[in-house]
Parts: sequence; structure tokens; C-alpha cells
Amino acid sequence: MKIIEDFCYSGQEERVELVKKGQENPVLQTRAHARPVGVLNKFMSSVPSVDIQRAYYFTESMKETEGQALILRYAKAMKHIVENITIYIDEGQLIAGAAGGPDRYGILYPEVDGAFYEDVFGNTDLSAENRDAPFNISEKDSEVVRNVIGEYWRGKTYVENYAKQLPEETRKLTYKSEDDLQTRFLISETASWQSSLQWTLDYGKVLTYGMKNIRKQAQEGLANLDSFNPEDISRKKPFYEAVIMTCDALALWANRHAAMAEELAAKESDSKRKEELLEMARICRHVPENPARTFWEAVQAQWFLQCYSRLEAKTATIISNGRMDQYLYPFYKADLEKGTLDDDGVLELLGCLWTNMAKTLELHISIAGVEFSEGYAHWEAVCVGGQTPEGRDATNELTHLFFRSSREFPTHYPDLAARVHSLSPKEFLWDVVETIKEGAGFPKIINDEEVILTLIQQGASRKDALDYTISGCTEVRMINRDTYMTVGSYINYGSMLESVIHNGKIPHYNYEQCFSASGDPVDFATWDDFWAAFVTQHDYFFSQAVMQHYLGNSMYHKFYAAPLSSALHDLCMNDCKDLHEPNITGGINIGFIDCIGFGTLADSLSAIKKLVYEDKKITMAQLMAAIKDNFESAENAVIGNLLANAPAYGNNDPYVDEIAYEIDKLGSSFMERYNKVMGMQLCYRMVPVTSHVPFGKVVGATPNGRKATMPLSDGASAAHARDEHGPTSVLLSNFKTKAVDYKNRTSRLLNIKLTPSCIAGEEGTEKLINFIRTLVDLKLWHIQFNVVNKETLLAAQEDPETYKSLIVRIAGYSAFFCDLSKSLQDDLICRTSCEEIK
Repeated sequence: MKIIEDFCYSGQEERVELVKKGQENPVLQTRAHARPVGVLNKFMSSVPSVDIQRAYYFTESMKETEGQALILRYAKAMKHIVENITIYIDEGQLIAGAAGGPDRYGILYPEVDGAFYEDVFGNTDLSAENRDAPFNISEKDSEVVRNVIGEYWRGKTYVENYAKQLPEETRKLTYKSEDDLQTRFLISETASWQSSLQWTLDYGKVLTYGMKNIRKQAQEGLANLDSFNPEDISRKKPFYEAVIMTCDALALWANRHAAMAEELAAKESDSKRKEELLEMARICRHVPENPARTFWEAVQAQWFLQCYSRLEAKTATIISNGRMDQYLYPFYKADLEKGTLDDDGVLELLGCLWTNMAKTLELHISIAGVEFSEGYAHWEAVCVGGQTPEGRDATNELTHLFFRSSREFPTHYPDLAARVHSLSPKEFLWDVVETIKEGAGFPKIINDEEVILTLIQQGASRKDALDYTISGCTEVRMINRDTYMTVGSYINYGSMLESVIHNGKIPHYNYEQCFSASGDPVDFATWDDFWAAFVTQHDYFFSQAVMQHYLGNSMYHKFYAAPLSSALHDLCMNDCKDLHEPNITGGINIGFIDCIGFGTLADSLSAIKKLVYEDKKITMAQLMAAIKDNFESAENAVIGNLLANAPAYGNNDPYVDEIAYEIDKLGSSFMERYNKVMGMQLCYRMVPVTSHVPFGKVVGATPNGRKATMPLSDGASAAHARDEHGPTSVLLSNFKTKAVDYKNRTSRLLNIKLTPSCIAGEEGTEKLINFIRTLVDLKLWHIQFNVVNKETLLAAQEDPETYKSLIVRIAGYSAFFCDLSKSLQDDLICRTSCEEIK
């Protein structure tokens, strides 16, 4: 972070300034980064392509296995895929493998979104003219997708069958029509664009024992089955067979890469590269079938597992990396002691891994998928820090190398995530903050002091809770205890408020009577009357989201399976059940419903209570007229200004924070009511990804002065420009609005935007460390930072080519600013920039 010409820049802004002056970043020329950056530069500026091979071979196999056990069908399909797909070893790479290619690519999952192929690949295209995140596809491949792949899956996908099962009143709130399964952005399911929640594999198990020992365990289980027992033959036998086939498929796939490396080596004239390729061949012959022996082998095995998982299922955010500084540390330490590896070598291998991740992009087909996760979003969280299962601080030397890699590597991989706790060492927090000051949004921070307590309340042992990993956006997983995979629902708090103001009608949908009638607010004499109407609409919204969840949970395991994830899960192996199946013995089932626009709702209710019912400065009729007018006329603009100056969430103001607390309590108490019937902990959550932008587009003007179609507030953050008393007040508002008496709650995503000048120098670092310690003490789940000047973002909008490397924090992930839609860019620009930590 430097001051250039009396202006303070973040680390990445400084690098942009160097590029503008025709200079290069000298760090990227070092041995640690030159190779992976060289590989990265060959494809990063290219428009991604659709690779249809996974979808084609998956479909080809599934056609042949109809009627068989689903997990076995998936295992056979995966084996067919890895036998046939093109394999890749990039020039100069040290880590082999890809799920598609050859450059930036997205793959298709017709079992998830095949219902949309006819429209997306027929009447429209995936080019920049039609999408904020464009992809290239040839007409030939597009025809195969429509007429071969899509034709088979039509009527067979989960979302089509799920929509048929929804009660009529739920379906009309969820989808545009029976024939058009695109979301209405009122109460949105997310199953139309993903096959399960985020997940993290047990990488450490494979690195330590190898897939051959997983195979051996399954073979022994298979041999011990009772041939007269119908459960053994109908359920356990196909499970074990699927595990064995998965182990064989992984070994086959790795050996295909070994053979390719040998072929490349035979043609290679450069002696150094030839030896690298031969070593890669030796590594691929050994892992992941056998235990890793070196750090290089461990990283390669991890990538094979991660990449195979991408082919297997479209989990939310793809697949996370787990606690890499923990399970890779023994290999790092052993190689270091042997003198076969140094820190630059570690960074080079990690950079090669990040480069492979950068090639693989999420290809969303449904409108909800595109708009809920803009910017080619995928966030394979790399979790560092935290505590050991024994409760000691887990920081080690490798932890700090992950921070260094994040600061120096010029892309938004890895999605670095740091666990912090009350005894986190000063040097760890110093590294956290110095990385934050680079300005790319890393690391996001998860607080052990809330997460561990919450997991224990929800049924985990202390040891399991201490070993959680960050997985996905702000979610956490206990790898061998969590067993819940059904995706959740999103509730639009803006639409909920509109349904109160318009007696169940929604203006965006031509005042259609979407929700139950709760009375004409003009007739409400008191705030209590208005609040009672709000509770009526609130509970109706939540009941519909719970219905979505209930039906989804009952159907999921009939459509999706994940043999690899199940093979690596202790409880799945013990029960012979796929991870998607319900009632896995010993499992902890934690699901959630996301509520979008918390700050917008709290501020709006605060304004209504204060101005209409207490101070009586405006009438409800005047408020409704001003909202309908979008505060355009001179008279209504005055009303809009009054509303915008009412007590606002994020300022440690007891007036509005008490209202926000009641909102939180309403949601948590409703969820708790239905835990038993759902067979799970159904949790109240605020993680919008980028849904607050499209949700805002269907919401008219709101009583906090927000104009129609503008984004709603994101996560647990304050509404745009409404937090006026610094970031500590935002923390205090978050603390005071949590319904802590309820255990069925989980992540609140919190964004904070700082100017580089407010955390400049060592004094700034100390300030931010103390701020993070305050978060820890207040037991808040999550926080993440954008450290960027508003002037930089505005300049990037005007000159995207110059600023194409600029990375910003979106939700639980970072993305290139210039890959975002104009509306999301504007949303980031309008967030409050804190110029002082107070």
C-alpha cells in the first residue's frame, strides 16, 4: 500500500498504476511465480468456451444404465467420462489435469439444467450480447447439446419433477409459469442451477491412505454381505460396487495423464522440461491411488480429487479445498527437512494449482444461476488458521505461505479464507491484514468463537466442531459429520415488505395477488397494526420457502448421487449410503433459508414506525403515493428525503436495531418451529451471493428512500450509504440484532468497504487487527473487506481494458471488476467507503 502523488493506493491498485506507466510487477518474474503466471497469461484474456464432453459421455452412459441403482449409475457414468474425455497438460505446467479445456472452459450438467437447453442453446446464445458472463460454443456442439443431450434429459431433470410436486400456490410464487421454470425472484429455489450444497472432500484421508485403501475397505464390505439379505443386495451391494468403480476410475484417469506426460517427454527437446514431464508421469502413476510421499505428489493428488469431483457433480461453488495448511503441512515439513523443497518451490506448485482452478468456470444456464452469482463466480475456499481438534492454535509456516501466495498471485484464486479466534497469534493476524490491504478481498474471515459454539449447539462434538473447514461462500463443513446436501431457498425481504404495503399484491407483477391479504395499511391506526400485518406476510413467505425445502429434501436423493464424496465420508461408508440420502447414522443435518435485503427491510420499517405512527410527519396514504411515484415529483422527493434520514441499521442506533432484532427473531423462531418435521436444523441465514441485485430489480421504491429496481442491501451489511458512524457501529448493530437464544441460525455475510488510506502503514495494520479482534469478541460469524478507492472503480468502468486485472470482493467470493454487470459494479461503487476505523 503506497502513496503515489499524494494519493494512497492498495497493493493491486498500485500494480495497475505500474501497468499504466508501462512497467511490470517484478514479483511475477521470480522463480515462485514466473511459471504459473506464464501459463495463466496464455488463457486469462480469452472468452471461455463450453466443453460438452462431460455432458455427452455422462448422458451416453446414463442411457445404458436406466433401472440400476443411482449411485452405481453415477459411478459407471464417471468411469465412462474419464475413459473418454480429452486430457490436458498445459505447456509449462507442473500439475496435470482438467475437467475440460483447453483454455478457460465451463462444463455442462444436463441432469441439473437440461430443462433449459432447448431455449438457451436454440433461441438465444451465450455470447456477450446476451449474457454478462459470456461463453463460446460452436454451432455443431450447440446442436448436440439441444438434440442429443437435451433431448434425453427433457422431463428427467430434478427441477422439472420438483416443479410438478410443488403445491399450486408455492409454484406460482416460485416460477413464472408451469412452462417457464425461470424464477420470479420472490421466493427462489436454487436447485435449477446446482445439484447440492457446497462440499469439501476429505483430502487428508486420500493423501495419507490412498484410494487403494478406500477400495480395499469397500471390497471387504462387499465380501461380507449376506447374499440372502435383501437390504445387503439391493442397497449395500451397489454402494460398494460404486465405491470400487470410483477408485478404479480415478487410478485410470491418473494413469492416462501419466501416459500423456511420457509422450510429451519423448518429444521434448529441453532437458529440464523433459525431466519435469517424466517426474509428472511418475507422480500420476502413484497418486491418488497410493499415499502421497512428497509435497508435489500431495498437491497433484489433491487436484485430481478436486477435478474429478467437478466432473461428478455441480455442487454450489464447485468444490472447496479444505484446511490446506493442515493436511499439506506434513509433506511440506518433510520435504523441507530433506532439502528437496524450499518456499519458492511451494509457491510455484501452489501457483500451478491456482492456474488450473482459474481455467475452470461455472457455466450457469438458468437466469437465476447467472444473476445469483455474477462474474464467472466460483469460490473453492482454501481454509487456513483456526484451531486443531484439540483446541490449540493451528497456525504453521505453511499458513503464512498461503497468505504470501494470495498477495502475490495476480488472479482471484485461491479464495483464501481465514479462521480467527480469541487466541489467534499477532503474527497470524498481521499476515491476515497485510493480505487484506492488497485489496483483492482476501482473506474472508470466519470467527471460531461463534461457529464452534453454534455447531456444538446443533449437535456436534467439540472435537468435530474445532476441526470445521470453511466451504463455499461463508458456509462451514465438518467433513465426516455433516451429511446435509439439499440446496436452500432465497426470500426477498423487499417483496415481503411490498406485500404488506399492497395487501398481498406485488407491483412488479402488475399488482397480482401473489400473497395472502393482510389488510389495507391506510386503515392501520397504530404501529402494532402494521407490525401484525407484517408478521402475517412474513410467516406466509417463510411457509412457502419451507415447503420448497421440504419437497426438495424428500426428492433430492432420487435424482443425484456422488460416489466419490460418499466414498471419502466415514458415515456414508459405515451406512452404505450416498451423501445425498437422508438419515445417515451419526450425521448432522444443517440446512438454511437465505433472507435477502435485511438492512433495506429494517430501515423501511424504522421509517414507517417513526414518521407515520410516532412523529406523524407523513400519512400512510402519502407514503404509498410517494413510493408509487418513485419519489420523482418535488413533493414526493421531500418525502423520500425524510424517509432516507430516518434511523438506519448499521449505526448502533437502538431504535432501528430493536426492529432488526425482531425481524431476526421472527425468522429464527419460524425455522425452529419446523425442525422436527424437516428432520434437520433449518437455519436462518443472510448470504445473498449477488441475488440482492436481481431481487432489487423486481422491487419498487421502498420506505427507506431507495428508488425502484435498485439493489437491496446485501447480507447483514447496512443499506447503501446508510452506515454513517464507521465500521465499528456496523459490528455493534450486527451484534445487537442477532436472536442469540435460537440455535437454528447460521452465517450472516458482512461486507465492509475501506479506503486504502484508512489502513495505511503499520498504524493502519494495527487498527484493522484490533477491529478484527472486536469482531471475534462480539462473536460475529463472518466479515470481508473491499479495500479500494471509489475513483479506481469509476475509472475501471470507463476504461475496462486498462483495469482488467482489478479484483473486487462480491459476496463470499472475489471476481474481476470488469467481468461484472453494470448494475453490480454500481452496487459496489455505492457501498459506503469507510475513511476511518472508529
